[in-house]
Amino acid sequence: MHLETGGVLALMLDDPWAELAEGSLPWRVSTRTALRRSDGAELLQHRTLEHLDRAEQVTTTVIRYRGLHDGRVVEEERHTIRTRLYFEDELRTMLETAGVRDIESYADSTAEDAAAAAWRPVVVARRSATP
Repeated sequence: MHLETGGVLALMLDDPWAELAEGSLPWRVSTRTALRRSDGAELLQHRTLEHLDRAEQVTTTVIRYRGLHDGRVVEEERHTIRTRLYFEDELRTMLETAGVRDIESYADSTAEDAAAAAWRPVVVARRSATP
């Protein structure tokens, strides 16, 4: 691990299982974002959750960018991103194995104790001088 002595690492964990259990997240999730550039061109971003593998704890997201000028497509890009998901206990084990001992969890991005509620805990790890 490349966390220097005295360094702090903060990670917000996602748990898509929680939303799936509540039924609020369809199998394929798509979002669109549009930005207008100063030259009048428009940049569209279309993000789609293509696959969620519960056993492997991996998501595959496809992001498509499209640049439009005067209604015509002038540029296009497509990127596929695979994200590995970790549960809090898995992350804690990895940090401890790397020698980090000062590990705390919080609910979302507040200082509230993570055990209180959140399905998006923030794990904060500090690397001290003593192992």
